[in-house]
Amino acid sequence: MLHKIAMLVNERHELLQKAQRFELEDGQQARIKDINTELDHAWDMVRRYRARRENSLKPGSAKAA
Repeated sequence: MLHKIAMLVNERHELLQKAQRFELEDGQQARIKDINTELDHAWDMVRRYRARRENSLKPGSAKAA
């Protein structure tokens, strides 16, 4: 997941540089928005994974059935 995030960040960075130079092609502004959405979802998944992992390692975090 972190590799995917890094790839998306790099792509967004390239597109934002093009935008600063007014060189965006058709659809690239929309792609920036899509990347931002994908990054939000990816980081959310990472946070949830880390929270689950952290909670499962804490003593007493298991719930009685």
